[in-house]
Amino acid sequence: MIFQKLFSFRGDDLKQVERRLKNRYSVGSSFPLAVSLSAGGRSHRGRIVNISTGGLGIVVDDKPAIDPMTPAQIAFLLEGFEIKTNAQVRYVRPAEQGFHCGVTLGFDQPEVRTAYLQLLVPISIGSTLARIEGAGSGPHIEPEFERVSFSGESDSKLTVWCRRDGSATPENFEFQVEEYFVRGRAIDRGLSVFSLVDDDRPHRAKETAPLFQTGSRIETEIRQLFRWSALNMQQNIPDRLRGFLRTFIR
Repeated sequence: MIFQKLFSFRGDDLKQVERRLKNRYSVGSSFPLAVSLSAGGRSHRGRIVNISTGGLGIVVDDKPAIDPMTPAQIAFLLEGFEIKTNAQVRYVRPAEQGFHCGVTLGFDQPEVRTAYLQLLVPISIGSTLARIEGAGSGPHIEPEFERVSFSGESDSKLTVWCRRDGSATPENFEFQVEEYFVRGRAIDRGLSVFSLVDDDRPHRAKETAPLFQTGSRIETEIRQLFRWSALNMQQNIPDRLRGFLRTFIR
């Protein structure tokens, strides 16, 4: 599993996640996700064009063989995590550089399916965050800062506080996914992790609950979720804000 504590997707949660992550998502160019397609006795390293719960589009250098009777395989590699699953090449079309392949995925093992959905979460968050219009605070509430807010998949929310002095320099941010928070400050590039629950069990809590420091294992996963989500942020987040957030990636 990519996340041992976050996004366990047990029971009915799995079906809900599949319905929620129904769109095709683009992968950030800085996201270190490698993919290879094995078909017709050959392995083809590819570049992901889009990805969804049921399949993906990839571009490979050499034209792969298409044979519905011969099983193919897709392998994903991300910073030491590897996911391998059965696949079927639906079509191959010439691309500007190489060949564009439409691939359908098949999952024989539930844990592989869960790991793949976990992989989709930071991709979906980073690529879908969109600005919440009218969410900025007035100068009488936060006289020094203008608040810029974004929302995306998986109940994610990003808030950045920028100076009102004409420079619009980002100073602080908060990134929330469900009951978990990451907060950072430009003054020290510190990154703090909090939760609305006081233990490691994944369950919902009221947003009015106090924030708790998290345990070491789940804190590591929350930091990883923020890092991977930030690497999948694209033109949906302004360049200056995206650059600011990536200074907190370690």
